[in-house]
Amino acid sequence: MKTLDKIDTRRCAERLVMSELELKNKHQIFCQNFPDGVMSRTEFEELAEESLSNGNLEIPRFVENVFNLFGGGEFIDFIQFTLITQVEELCIQPRNRIVWILERIFEEETTYVSAESVEKILSSILQLEFEDAHLPPCILESMNLPKRIKLSRLLRKLKQSKRLNEHLQQLDESRSF
Repeated sequence: MKTLDKIDTRRCAERLVMSELELKNKHQIFCQNFPDGVMSRTEFEELAEESLSNGNLEIPRFVENVFNLFGGGEFIDFIQFTLITQVEELCIQPRNRIVWILERIFEEETTYVSAESVEKILSSILQLEFEDAHLPPCILESMNLPKRIKLSRLLRKLKQSKRLNEHLQQLDESRSF
């Protein structure tokens, strides 16, 4: 079983907004179920089908979006799994949820991300939030993003984007009908 050292535990608990004890308990359970310390795409999909099958959610698409958030590989680790399960528990507005996820995917605000990866990640986050949502190109165009952007600057632009806010409002209103 992979263990978290004291620094990792404290840093991860802060990042995931939970106590160190809660993090350690969740990590212990995760490692009992996944001794290699990672969950495969198939295992995640099986778990999603068990716990999220409400008839409205397209599980394979949901799984694809989750894995796209973390680079599109075949495995997610404990922190990534906890991030996704925790974001569903948070009662925050879609725009704040997008920012919350981005802040936690990229640990350092000095991280640079490409405009291409921003589009892919934002689309995945939107589809997690609103099943049939897509990110209209005009939203990113209106933000005038360079090819590479520092995360702190991207977060400011997302918070200030009127088009993104309008789009999220429309999606939220259409969901409530």
